[in-house]
Amino acid sequence: MSDRVTRDELAGMLKRYLADEITAFELDKAALDIAFRTEDRTAGIVAVELSDCCDEFINHKIVASKEAWDYLHRLLLLLESDAEIEETRETVWSVRQAIALCLVVFSVSFLVHFGIGYHLLAAVVPLGVVSMLLSYWRYRPVRQRLRKGAALMPFSSVGQLLSVRRRVRGFDKKKYPAHLRDRRVRDPLLEAILHIRYRALWLLFSPLVLLAQTFPERNYVWHVADVQEGGGGVDDGRSTEAASEPEQGPKQDD
Repeated sequence: MSDRVTRDELAGMLKRYLADEITAFELDKAALDIAFRTEDRTAGIVAVELSDCCDEFINHKIVASKEAWDYLHRLLLLLESDAEIEETRETVWSVRQAIALCLVVFSVSFLVHFGIGYHLLAAVVPLGVVSMLLSYWRYRPVRQRLRKGAALMPFSSVGQLLSVRRRVRGFDKKKYPAHLRDRRVRDPLLEAILHIRYRALWLLFSPLVLLAQTFPERNYVWHVADVQEGGGGVDDGRSTEAASEPEQGPKQDD
């Protein structure tokens, strides 16, 4: 059910963020507060998406590519409309879980047989490489589908997007600011260092990552139900797949 007050509140915070009036921490705090208290499922999903746009450790003004800028405006359009996001959760079992389980058993056997010591690196590093390959195998098709639908997410079609847009009077999509092209949260060199650290931790703790990879995979599929006066909606039979669960492994500083 659409909660107009909550949607307007979140839309107002997003507009202020887009206008460089508030920082990422301020947006994150407001978004998480709304996500925890709202009964409007769509507002809650958008609030979590906005929270994910914010760095966990560095407070900053808006940092966004042209694609991200457009995506934020489509989320804003959703908030200013009565359209609803319908989320479907899929649980998937595959051969990847079997491979991960076999490797977990191997790592436990290796530990029991050889004990704790630097020799463990001879096992955990190759296991980490295999774990990364399993993750790449698991997320590659998801990323491909996301790239194909990136220009419309979370909408399913141009027609659906325009249908919602026509009924939101006064919606104002701002032009992408030129000064955002070179704005970064961190220096690229620091980003590279953090990425290397993330991969190193993944290698060192690969048995734990593999243990997580033995659990069923969960996909979350979004579909925008275009609510119109008198009921019903626009549905062209396609759905937009939202982000699945984050890559398994030590959390990356972003």
